[in-house]
Amino acid sequence: GGDTARRAQPVAQKSRSWCRLRDPLSVVLERTLPSAEKHYWSLFCLSVVLIAVASYLMVDATERMGQILTIDEMAMGLVFLAAGTSIPDALG
Repeated sequence: GGDTARRAQPVAQKSRSWCRLRDPLSVVLERTLPSAEKHYWSLFCLSVVLIAVASYLMVDATERMGQILTIDEMAMGLVFLAAGTSIPDALG
């Protein structure tokens, strides 16, 4: 009984460590965003701000890449941004 619990603990700890290495953004968000139980309005506002910042960075990076590759902004917007926002929905 107790021997099995001792063996399971390092496996759970190893799994948690792997998740932190694999998904550092989740770790950062868990440590910086407030809990949803008490601070739901501030969590909502911070989420909106983070989405706005991520959207700005995505558009800016796409525009810069288009300038480097000499691709028209309209083509970059229609192809890359549309695909970049639709593919996660198709895979999910």
